[in-house]
Amino acid sequence: MKILVIDDHALFREGLKALLPRFCDALQLLEAASCELGLAQLVAHGDLDLALLDLGLRDGNDRLCCLRRLRRTDPTLPIAIISAHESAATVRSALQEGANGYILKSASKDEMFDALRRILAGDVYCPPTLSNDSDKVAGDILTNRQREVLELVARGESNKAIARRLGTAEGTVRIHVTAIIKALDAVNRTEAVIKAIRLGYIADFADD
Repeated sequence: MKILVIDDHALFREGLKALLPRFCDALQLLEAASCELGLAQLVAHGDLDLALLDLGLRDGNDRLCCLRRLRRTDPTLPIAIISAHESAATVRSALQEGANGYILKSASKDEMFDALRRILAGDVYCPPTLSNDSDKVAGDILTNRQREVLELVARGESNKAIARRLGTAEGTVRIHVTAIIKALDAVNRTEAVIKAIRLGYIADFADD
């Protein structure tokens, strides 16, 4: 497994270097102290399994700038935020911008490992403090692109048609659909659409 850690605090990176081998024996850990260096690592290593990103980097216009750049560079790479910022608004904003999970720096080792396992399995992870209303959280954590995909799914479009309309690969659409189904705790596309309409998350296009 190959994990990239992007954090400008050397001490925290050293802590992860000591901790993460206990999560996975065959681990290759890459480090970057800035967003620019992290992007360079991402381009140089196309086989990354996961990126761990701190929101406190000081080389962007806002806390989410590096996340957006990473997501544009690789739309499918699992990205987990590891941050000391614990506000619900910050967590939701990060997930909406494409993070696959948000891990608090105050989390225990077991909590962190559980989060990493779930993210690597394709789930979206948010701290337990936001998990009381699973439907609301699931709706909030869909990215803007996933919302676009969900609306097209609701209109009955196939993955191929959605890919053509959005100018992306069919495989990327398939990944988005899978993430949407998991985020809404649905068993298939149809149930995901039904839940999204019930929550008021997308419009009911049946009468269009």
